[in-house]
Amino acid sequence: MWRIVDSGPATAEENMAIDCQLLKTLGQEKGGVLHFYEWSAPSATYGHFIQPAQFLHLGELAKRGISLAKRPTGGGIVFHVSDFAFSLLIPSHHPAFSLNTLENYAFVNRIVSDVIAQFSGGCVLPSLLVQESECVEKAFLKFCMAKPTVYDVMVGNRKVGGAAQRRTKEGFLHQGTISLLVPPRELLESVLMSSRLPEAMHSQSYSLISSVVELPEARKRLKELLTQRVG
Repeated sequence: MWRIVDSGPATAEENMAIDCQLLKTLGQEKGGVLHFYEWSAPSATYGHFIQPAQFLHLGELAKRGISLAKRPTGGGIVFHVSDFAFSLLIPSHHPAFSLNTLENYAFVNRIVSDVIAQFSGGCVLPSLLVQESECVEKAFLKFCMAKPTVYDVMVGNRKVGGAAQRRTKEGFLHQGTISLLVPPRELLESVLMSSRLPEAMHSQSYSLISSVVELPEARKRLKELLTQRVG
């Protein structure tokens, strides 16, 4: 049994606060929770242990109207400009819950892989990454779409789905992102401190669509497919 929560457009901080509350009350749920949300402005979120000022030009973010918020999960920095973001929560009494974090990643990202394959009409057949490559620059590790990690969703050698998790006694929160378009190179070059990151993000990330005009319909379709898949 799954409960679907669609909280609609909100600021980055508000979206993260809703996820925090859902995790806090997860033990009261009979089954899993799938949380859909939108961004009221272009946004970026960062993992609980990251200091964004070490990697981002915060003044340039503000100048461009990009909202920034800390996630309750770990992981790297994610730009929510042309992606599809969602959260999935599994209570500790759910049969899919595991104390092994990688098993939890695999459970959710297999669902994501199936949805992406269906979204593409079978033209894209993702797989889960089973072994990481070495990282050439430490800053890459701080950006979700610059460095694939174990059980990320891959198309060939490019990452199309990433996530971060947090586990408590109530269960776990999985905050996922699906790459629809890689953020524009000009944007990345202006806000990232590392000059090598824009190229890394473009070379390591897979885009499911070809134009920004496709974003609204693509997000709508992914929402429908995820709902059907868990339902």
